[in-house]
Amino acid sequence: MQKSFYLLVTSFSLITTVLFSQSGTLDSTFNGVGIVRTDVANHSTDFLYALAIQPDQKILAAGSVNITGHLDFALIRYLSDGSIDSDFGVNGLAQINFNDGDDVCYGIALQPDGKIVLVGTTQLKNLTEFAVARLNTNGTPDSTFGVAGKVISDLGSDYQLPNDVALQTNGKIIAAGRYNYPGFAGSDFAMIRYNTDGEVDSTFGVNGIVLTGIHEEDEVKGIMIQPDGKIVLGGFASISAKGDYAMVRYLEDGNVDKDFGIGGKVTTDLAGTGRSDYETCVLQDKDGKLVLGGNANYNTIEGLSDLGIVRYDKDGHLDQGFANHGIFILHLGDNSQMQAIVQQPDGKYLFAGKSNAVGAINQWLLARVTNDGELDTDFGDNGFVVTDMASNYQVANSMLLQNDTRIVVGGWNGDFNNSDFVLARYFADSTMTSGVTGLIHSFAFSISPNPCKDFISITLDKEFVSLQAFIVDASGRLLKSDVVNPGGSGKVTLNINQLPGGHYSLWLKDGEKWGQSSFVVMR
Repeated sequence: MQKSFYLLVTSFSLITTVLFSQSGTLDSTFNGVGIVRTDVANHSTDFLYALAIQPDQKILAAGSVNITGHLDFALIRYLSDGSIDSDFGVNGLAQINFNDGDDVCYGIALQPDGKIVLVGTTQLKNLTEFAVARLNTNGTPDSTFGVAGKVISDLGSDYQLPNDVALQTNGKIIAAGRYNYPGFAGSDFAMIRYNTDGEVDSTFGVNGIVLTGIHEEDEVKGIMIQPDGKIVLGGFASISAKGDYAMVRYLEDGNVDKDFGIGGKVTTDLAGTGRSDYETCVLQDKDGKLVLGGNANYNTIEGLSDLGIVRYDKDGHLDQGFANHGIFILHLGDNSQMQAIVQQPDGKYLFAGKSNAVGAINQWLLARVTNDGELDTDFGDNGFVVTDMASNYQVANSMLLQNDTRIVVGGWNGDFNNSDFVLARYFADSTMTSGVTGLIHSFAFSISPNPCKDFISITLDKEFVSLQAFIVDASGRLLKSDVVNPGGSGKVTLNINQLPGGHYSLWLKDGEKWGQSSFVVMR
């Protein structure tokens, strides 16, 4: 049974005081306050850009640190409670140096065998190039990949920026981002495919490289691989700094899929001609729909923007059943930006970034949208939460769900001369947490039938006029609450036909006294 939801059952028991943590609140079981700050390089420059969660629920935070006088790839592993895993790398930190320039990691992917793939840029003679590293599960370089676990790829331009990495089912690695033409005369979507040993896959595109132009300045922000193996790159395309959300779909060999959108490409102007829309994050949802999130009405000079989500079907057509003909735009303070998006098992979308919606200062932003495209007012404070990380510059860059019940958000705060890795963990839904407070009397009751299907009958050991009833799942997530009136019979029936099959606990509360029992739903 979960640590956050336990009970010592005796006739006179130590019973937990049960607290209902609302969705969007910080999880105090994570480092005691819900927030972890890590100053990697002793008051120097640490940037966190990407997260991954291992099957054992350990958290990997990737970015860069400045320990040696220039930035290196950095990967820190945290235990599920937010403490650093000292068994990983060197005291929890794996540091990768490609050369004497700055190396910054922007993307992370976990292989099925537990090895960790990192992608970002390396600076060489004032040029930036694609850099890929692979680590073993303990944080040491994987000597079977490239040279000492590292690969540098030159696409042939002065400025090359990979933003994301994805793994195909055959184990091949795709890194994608931006290719700038000499003199910064425009840019294209850029993608490279590597074999499992780090060699560039010459059978993909042209000698392993695919460049795709849409407008004048194009950049990939995320990769989605569809169930049939086709590759969708999501990002933005702009003309004279006026951007639109953009996608391109490719066949498995790297050729553009002409059946997608118009000639394989899709662009979407969120708020009317002349406005700037810059996509920052992508998601392929549980129904196979393609979701792009980012900034609408963006003012590049002042940094002002709204928040925008666009949903398409798997073939790139706007989903007319989502928000306003497929487009959701939210204004939360003049300076609001979205950097990450994930989907809950119930279909709702969570997004993270920053906003000055409260207190006129930029703070971490976390918000939730229903599956049909409305702000979910049951989340946080009328749909969103801001968290003040107490620094001049603070932004949430990445987000993942942990065990479907906790939201892990990663980013950095400080300024460009003194910044730290920051993690925060929030409750995804109303959840029961607990802590032993003292010796109190409990009361008993029985549940029948058990296993059950549509109804449960509760028989109490004494009379109660009314009781509060709470049903939670095995992870402690609150699913149903009600007031029941057993009266003199000591019996009451609850309808549970909306619950999926699984194991549940029923809690009954009378003042400061609690009773608890478990039941199984069979479907």
